[in-house]
Amino acid sequence: MKCARGLPTRPTYEEWRDALDTERLEFPGRAQGNCTVLYRDGRPEQIGYWGVTAD
Repeated sequence: MKCARGLPTRPTYEEWRDALDTERLEFPGRAQGNCTVLYRDGRPEQIGYWGVTAD
């Protein structure tokens, strides 16, 4: 199953990083960010953040 952002419903760090590197994840507008919980062995492990600064 996939979620709306193109990631699996319980993405691993590797899946999230790959989605960022291949531009499957859209970056939000200026001064905004997104986050998602990253899993290892089906358990929450980290939070991944991505976005655009206001600088």
